[in-house]
Amino acid sequence: MKKPQPSHVNLKSFGEFNKYIMGLGAAAFLYFDKFELSGYAAIRTAGTVFSALAVIIGIITMSALGRIHGEEIDYELEKDHSKLFLFKFVSRALVVELIALLFAMVLAGSLSLIKIWK
Repeated sequence: MKKPQPSHVNLKSFGEFNKYIMGLGAAAFLYFDKFELSGYAAIRTAGTVFSALAVIIGIITMSALGRIHGEEIDYELEKDHSKLFLFKFVSRALVVELIALLFAMVLAGSLSLIKIWK
């Protein structure tokens, strides 16, 4: 028998997670901007785009989180459709933000390995 998943979510945790992902995205953006290795422009450009995307999505997510009143939401019992829509938007935006950061980190790691092996 499958255990039911809780439907109660702390929005403050979402905000903290978003803040950390944005900070890592900004750091990755600076890494790609300051990376000094001739060539590999495509990898640097893609890394810059992915890290900037993580930061931009984070800003949009902060705006959406600011529109949800309260610190917690129970999405199974919530009656306000706009609040529920914003919660679903924030949840999906955080996933996309994390994937963009993951791609940026993979590209940053590959650039570092190229520099070591060169």
